[in-house]
Amino acid sequence: MHAKLGKFHGLQKALGSQFNQYLTTNLPKERVRGLLVDKSGTKTSVLIITKTELLIFQDENQTFSHRSYPRNMIETMTFVSGVPNGALKFQIRNQKFNYQNIVYGRVYDFTQSVLKRGLTGAKYDNTIRGESNYLTNADHGKEVDRLRVAMQNGKLSRYEYDDLNGSISKAGK
Repeated sequence: MHAKLGKFHGLQKALGSQFNQYLTTNLPKERVRGLLVDKSGTKTSVLIITKTELLIFQDENQTFSHRSYPRNMIETMTFVSGVPNGALKFQIRNQKFNYQNIVYGRVYDFTQSVLKRGLTGAKYDNTIRGESNYLTNADHGKEVDRLRVAMQNGKLSRYEYDDLNGSISKAGK
């Protein structure tokens, strides 16, 4: 198993030894940020995201191939469902990709690592784990993000952040 793929437990079992060997010899030098395995019929696809590119490795009847795309060429990526039988759709320029039987990996985390939502892009619509689903006002989300950035930059203390943040309940108020 390649050192950079060591954290993906069970990957060798999901792929088979020949495809796994092809994958590790053609892997770029960058750190792997996300990995998905899709099996549909006789075709196995491995999607890998690094800091700068998206790699798609394929094994169809022991015929191996791979393509790479710069990460900034990905126009849309949509999480459909999680593993088992996960699904993912994305578009690169005029090519549409649709994977319907993802058997390995974290599909939602993969989409988030590809198309990150910036601090000022928070919508508070319960699409980010751990956020409050009752904060649906987009203006409120921007204000909370502004406060969070000010706190991270050291301009506000944690107490001031808690006091100014309207989404945090205040005792006795």
